[in-house]
Amino acid sequence: MTLLQRAWRDEVAHPRATAELRRLMGHQVFTQRLASDLRADSLRLSGKTGTFLPLRHEIGVIEADSGARVAVAALTRADRRAAQAPDIDLAIGIAARQAFEALRR
Repeated sequence: MTLLQRAWRDEVAHPRATAELRRLMGHQVFTQRLASDLRADSLRLSGKTGTFLPLRHEIGVIEADSGARVAVAALTRADRRAAQAPDIDLAIGIAARQAFEALRR
């Protein structure tokens, strides 16, 4: 989480580099995980997905129009292949929403 916090504050690299990192993470192609339960016009998610066999890893920053910003990470291991576990993707999204709602206050 420290890396995401420092990237969002331009503390980890030159501001142009961290701005590019934030831009790229903001265009995440696969949104069925962290964003699955965070669909609102007032929220913006920047994230990165990692999948390898039964492992699903997801990190991201959720930002609200109100200025609230929360970094989240989810690391999961399934007992089946990644393509056969949409329930785990949804669980990651639910956990991300619950974390955001608890931490943004």
